[in-house]
Amino acid sequence: MGALDGFYSTWNKARETFGVGTPTDGSQHDGSSQLLKMKGMVESAAKHDGWQGAGADAYAAANKNHADVYGKLAELDKRMSAEVTNAANIVTTGRAQLDATKSWVDSMVQSLPSSLSSQARENSLIPIANQGITQVNNTVSTANGDMLKIGFRVTDIKNEYDDLSTNQQFGPGSEKKGEKEDKAKQAADDFAAAKDGTATPEQLTRLKDAANLTPEQKAALSQGNPTTISQDQYDYLKSLMKEMGSNDVKEALDHYSGLKYTLGNAMGIMGNPDIQTANGDHGGMAAMPPDVQKTFNDPLLRVESETFQQLAQSGNREFDPRVLFSHWDEYQEWSNLMSNADPSLMHGNEVNTALMTKMGETVDLMHSTGPWSAEATAMSEGMTDQIQNALNTVGHDQAAVHEVVTGDRGEKFIENFVTHPWTDDGSALGGLLPEPADHSQLAGETMRAFDNYVGGHGPQLLDIPGTDKQSLGQMNPEFVKALAHANSPYIDDMLGNPLDDTKGFGGPLEGDLSNKQMPHMRDLFAVIDSNKEAAEILNSHAYATGLQYQGNFEQSIISGEMPNSGDLSSAGTLRGVIDSAANAADNDAIKYGNLEDVKAYESRGRWFEAATTIGAEIPVVKSVLDGAGKIPGLSLQDIFVGEAPTPQEPVHIASGSSAAMQHSIAQQLLSHNMGDSNYFRQLDLLDDSGHLRPLKGNEANFETALNSYFNGINPAVKSAIEDYEDSVRDALPIAEGHTGP
Repeated sequence: MGALDGFYSTWNKARETFGVGTPTDGSQHDGSSQLLKMKGMVESAAKHDGWQGAGADAYAAANKNHADVYGKLAELDKRMSAEVTNAANIVTTGRAQLDATKSWVDSMVQSLPSSLSSQARENSLIPIANQGITQVNNTVSTANGDMLKIGFRVTDIKNEYDDLSTNQQFGPGSEKKGEKEDKAKQAADDFAAAKDGTATPEQLTRLKDAANLTPEQKAALSQGNPTTISQDQYDYLKSLMKEMGSNDVKEALDHYSGLKYTLGNAMGIMGNPDIQTANGDHGGMAAMPPDVQKTFNDPLLRVESETFQQLAQSGNREFDPRVLFSHWDEYQEWSNLMSNADPSLMHGNEVNTALMTKMGETVDLMHSTGPWSAEATAMSEGMTDQIQNALNTVGHDQAAVHEVVTGDRGEKFIENFVTHPWTDDGSALGGLLPEPADHSQLAGETMRAFDNYVGGHGPQLLDIPGTDKQSLGQMNPEFVKALAHANSPYIDDMLGNPLDDTKGFGGPLEGDLSNKQMPHMRDLFAVIDSNKEAAEILNSHAYATGLQYQGNFEQSIISGEMPNSGDLSSAGTLRGVIDSAANAADNDAIKYGNLEDVKAYESRGRWFEAATTIGAEIPVVKSVLDGAGKIPGLSLQDIFVGEAPTPQEPVHIASGSSAAMQHSIAQQLLSHNMGDSNYFRQLDLLDDSGHLRPLKGNEANFETALNSYFNGINPAVKSAIEDYEDSVRDALPIAEGHTGP
């Protein structure tokens, strides 16, 4: 594509964004004349001199309010009509500017001498095309910014329409209306007194009581269910929100520092769209203080992103990138206030969702506009600290986290968050992950989003660009440990063979099980294995899960059912994943030179020891461990892990024998009088107590006896063991020291 082709392609795409046809102005949306006529008709029905008394006065007041409503509606209609006209003018102007740019480019091209060679002509076209593209981009950027401003003004108009529809009064004031106004005035008075430092104990108590929910209401909110509060409480809090400007909050807290918990709780309640009243009022961003709405509805930057990048890359020692954000200080102020809210009130709060979105956009900006100047880079740590503080606030609200990471830009947010060099080693980021005890749909979907990214980017996260080959476990160790903890209930889900009541993970991590190497699960484990503590957390639970699969297999035989070959196959796959991931993590550490900090493959014995503690609480696992413990001269680690060589260079791992596992299963079945023990007795493989002798030194005889013993119980038992061996082998890498599909 030549330079001129590039310009015309850009121009055509830009022209398409401005649509076709004549833009419609706002005249058809202006009903102000009819509304003003209605206002006049209402005013003409005002009380006459012959009607006196309280009733007449009440009617007159209501009649005036009614007329005022029509007047305000007329004003809003005019403003809305003007904004529609403004939008039409932006389209018209944009088209004209694009046409002018195209004409300028065409004339410049036509002015080139015809005697130019092809190469000279192309060289001459490049600056013309570049200038044309710049003008096109400026036209589109200006139009977008102007349309955005119109959008904010239209939102303001809509909110004013909503306020009018809520507050209309078409007759004498009722007791109920009076009560509503009283509640609103009471909240305004209480907060005003707090700002002035003159609040009475009664006023402070009233503020605190209004910003609270019952245990039953909190429980409903935590489940994501609509939660009804009284109209009085809603009206009081709604009025309080209107009074809570940023400076007003600071003044109140200067006098009463403990009020931060009350105001945080008030925002926690009113920011949740699941909060409702019997009359249909709702919480959410629209119920927040006007300053909060502006803070999170305005664009992230007060300049174009290109301008931000230019300044960040060339800023002098006076330059702080934060000054280019529309509301950087306000993000911190409202985040700090929300951090004081009762965590039980935090479930889907729209302020938390907006805050996390803004922080995600900020990190994306920090990554996409580099490299920054030394002066700007010096400020980035302070920015990172403040982003971490915001994430600490959002971490209390798992529904808000879920909405962001599973949304349209969720993967990009996760990528930026995971690969950012956090000053707290990723602790705040780890706080976004659900607790292992949370088995809800939201928790499972959140974990799936994080695991999809980490498991799908293993090689990159074991050698993060721009970090001198650091792994994620080195760069953000606290996050990796949190990731290991949070994944402990989902290991079975990754295999597509769930053992518990977790929801939302959505099937195998691979999507299906056609790729027997389980590359995404293996790479997830390998990334976690790059931190020694995280590796022990995850793999100890993985070994416990494998033991549970084995225990289920044994119990199916003992119960006289068809042998549960699926569970034993899952145990084999899991063992292969554990081994291959540990090997991959070690090989990466060898390249980096920090094997002593990892030693994943060598650590498998320690992981298994931790698994025995976990498994002791699971009956079927305890049964497996107790049975294996009866075998003299052999440790549980030898049975389930095998020998663990320390690699000194990248190595390929071979599939181990399943003889020790078969030996363990046979001992468990014999203890339940399953099968014919004579297969072992004839080869002197039973000791005086009737337990199997050690496997070591008797491998050949045990191979013969075990085959006969299992086939004697049910040929399907032996077939299931062969499936286990296949699953272990298939999950191991086919090439040396690699990760990735």
